[in-house]
Amino acid sequence: MNMDELFAAYNADSLQRQQAIFASLFILQNRLQTSGEKIQTEISMKQWLLLAMMEACPKPCSLTKLGILMGCSRQNVKKLAAALEKKDLSVWFKAKAMPFRLIQLKRQTNTYKP
Repeated sequence: MNMDELFAAYNADSLQRQQAIFASLFILQNRLQTSGEKIQTEISMKQWLLLAMMEACPKPCSLTKLGILMGCSRQNVKKLAAALEKKDLSVWFKAKAMPFRLIQLKRQTNTYKP
């Protein structure tokens, strides 16, 4: 059944259609996260996203830049990065003449395989 048939079957108005689409996004996100975490048990999907964003982030890569890329707060990125550092996948450092801490992937992370 496609969306038009579904809407017709439930006599959905425009607002109900918008609500259904919005709710579907959350359902899809939850299913993706659950599926991903069944495949990859060493790190969470959010930690995986942080690793991917660290690779894509223009250098030097700060927690603030990563937060902007990921659409979350700097504090959330810091918490995820700390968990990755404990797993020896990332490293934090403070560069001279920079007012903020930088983060980068460890070399072995580029060849990381679950």
